[in-house]
Amino acid sequence: MALPTKNASSFGIRILSLDGGGIRGLSEILTLQDIMTTIKEREHLPSVPEPWQYFDLIGGTSTGGIIALMLGRLKMPLKEVEKVYIEFGKHIFSCKKTFGEGKFKTSVFEERIKEIVKRVTTDHNPDTLMKDEDHVGPKTFVCALPAANMELPRLFRTYKSQEVDSFNCKIWEAARATSAAPTFFKPMAIGLDGAKEEFIDGGLGFNNPTELAITEAKEQFPNMPISCIVSLGSGKPPPIGLPKAGIIERYFPLNTVHALRATTLDTERVAVRVGSQSGRAGFRFFRFNVEKGLENVGMDQWKKTSEIITHTVTYLSNEQRRVEMTAVAEILTQSPVYSMEQPSLVDPVPVYQY
Repeated sequence: MALPTKNASSFGIRILSLDGGGIRGLSEILTLQDIMTTIKEREHLPSVPEPWQYFDLIGGTSTGGIIALMLGRLKMPLKEVEKVYIEFGKHIFSCKKTFGEGKFKTSVFEERIKEIVKRVTTDHNPDTLMKDEDHVGPKTFVCALPAANMELPRLFRTYKSQEVDSFNCKIWEAARATSAAPTFFKPMAIGLDGAKEEFIDGGLGFNNPTELAITEAKEQFPNMPISCIVSLGSGKPPPIGLPKAGIIERYFPLNTVHALRATTLDTERVAVRVGSQSGRAGFRFFRFNVEKGLENVGMDQWKKTSEIITHTVTYLSNEQRRVEMTAVAEILTQSPVYSMEQPSLVDPVPVYQY
């Protein structure tokens, strides 16, 4: 796909942020398909392009993290991601446990993720690591929380960080950690033998990872401007809730539980905070989140995929959404797509501060 070469001074960091939401994450995939189709029509391309060609950084939490890994680390085609995501949800949310920690079988989850990694990676290795020195395309991270101290998130990255870097785990391990929602799946242990940490779903406090992505962009692309952030939600209201009192307290400190109950509801507030500062910080912020209909779809209700599709299509058909889609396509195509190497971003322009 040959595109005109742009002057490096016109470049800016393009961020994709993906909320958690269980099976409702399908709505995010459909929204991305709409964005990519709009780009195809705008640029008169022979086929629909892929998100990894248009974003410099992709971050996700929980099932949004799984989507981020498929799009950014594995660079799977969007149509394949849609198919795999539906099948994946059906399998993992159909295998309930009769006893033990977590409602669903983690063995089924791990088996399915390993199958995906094995099939997609060039060496067909199900234990492929997150970090890839030769990786072409967007830097990708997923968010999880250490079960022993859930106040600060831990990011599992495909790239090195100057901050306290996380363990270079396997792709499937990162997927398990970011989506280990209490009462759904048991925690995921990651690390060297004898020094492993247990992690749970990053959605408990960081379900919208946009601010985390901004921090990562600032560290990974120093002195570079952010041109746009596309933040995708999995439907509102209600946001993902916590189990009833008396359940989660069995596993976690009471003061942490109280903090989680406050921050779990923060998904839209994060979007408002970032959006309110985007103009002053010099970047465009786009938030897409189905407003009505998905509140009746539970995280594990894979049989309601048709409802997710219907409500998402209705939401995206709105006249205001079409205007926003056109604006997203316009700004994403102002920078060149990825081919065989990363673009050089060199302009010393201040980035978002908070």
